[in-house]
Amino acid sequence: MRIALIAPWFRTLGQVHGRALARQGHDVLLVTTDGHFQDGYGWVPELLLPARLKSARWPSAWATARRQLRRWRPEAVLLDQTWDLRAAALAHGAPRALVVHDAGPHDKLHVGAAWQRSVIARQRRTARDVVCFSRAVRDRLDASARVHVVPLTSELPEDLVLPVAPAGERRDFLVLGRVSPYKNLDTVFAAWAAHVGSSAYRGDHLVVLGDGHLEAALPPATRWERRRFDFRVEAAALHRFKASLTLYSEASQSGAQITSMQLGVMPIASSEGGLPEYQPVERPCVAPLDVGAVVVSLAELADPARAAREGQAARAHYASHFSDDAAAAALSAVCSELGGRRG
Repeated sequence: MRIALIAPWFRTLGQVHGRALARQGHDVLLVTTDGHFQDGYGWVPELLLPARLKSARWPSAWATARRQLRRWRPEAVLLDQTWDLRAAALAHGAPRALVVHDAGPHDKLHVGAAWQRSVIARQRRTARDVVCFSRAVRDRLDASARVHVVPLTSELPEDLVLPVAPAGERRDFLVLGRVSPYKNLDTVFAAWAAHVGSSAYRGDHLVVLGDGHLEAALPPATRWERRRFDFRVEAAALHRFKASLTLYSEASQSGAQITSMQLGVMPIASSEGGLPEYQPVERPCVAPLDVGAVVVSLAELADPARAAREGQAARAHYASHFSDDAAAAALSAVCSELGGRRG
C-alpha cells in the first residue's frame, strides 16, 4: 500500500522506517524539513519543506508538496505530532495515525509556547489512532484514541553497525546525545567521580558526546565532545565503549539507550518512564538519583570482559526486539488497519 510518513523533525528516523516499510512491500513517501544537521539517507523519496516558518520558500514548497501528495493519494498516513500546522494540514483527508514520541516535555527547555502546546493538545484530543513507542507513553495518553505501541528502533542504519567489540578493544564510558537537564548529569558526574577515586577504576574516561548547555563542572577523567554528530561518521568508534549512561529523570523513551544496544554497548539506565521496557535483563535499571547503584554498575562494567559479555547480550536484545524490521512490521499492521477503514 501507499504510506506517507509526515515527520518534520525526525528525518533520519523517517528514512529508517521508510526503508524497512519498503522491504515489507509498501510504497513510501517521506515528508520532512531541511532543518536537520544530518542529511536524510535517501532510501525513500522525500518531499522537503523549509524548516523556518519565515522562509520565503515555504509557501511554494508547501503548495508543491500538497499537490504531489494528493496526486500520489496515500492509503495511510503516519503524522508525527507537531505544532507545525503546515505539516499537519498535508495529512488532511487521508486515513492517518498521530505518532507521539514523548508523553510530555522532558524539562523546562522542552516546554513550548502556549499556542504550540494548544495545537499539540488538540491533535491528541481529536486523533482516532495514535502510535507511540512505549507503554509508559501509552498510559499517559487520552484513552479515547486507539493506541498502538510499536518498537522503538535506532536512527543508525544497520548496514553501518560493526561486529560487537571484544574485550581487548573496550575502553571508556559514554553519554550520548544533546545535553539537557533531564539527562541528570549531576548524578552521572557524582557517580563517575566516586568511581575514578575507587579501586575499581581502570583508567577509562567518561565521554559526553553531543551539543547543548552544561552547567555542572566536569569531573576528573571526563571530556565533553561538544558538537552535533552524524551517526554515519561516529558508528565505527561508538561500539568500543564499555557502557553508556542514560540516567534520565524524565524518559518517555531513549534513542541513546536503543542505539547503545544496537552497537553492542550495555546501557546503565534509569528506572524512569519507558527505559525499563527497553533494558536487557542482564543489567537492571537503577533509580535516577541512586549514585551508589551507578557506582556499582560502573565498577562491574569497568571489567572489559564483562563489558564485552553484556554488550553481546545488549546487541542480541536489540536484534530480537527493536530492529527496524520489527518496527516496520508493527507500523505496517497499523497502516493496514487504517487503510481497511477507508472503505
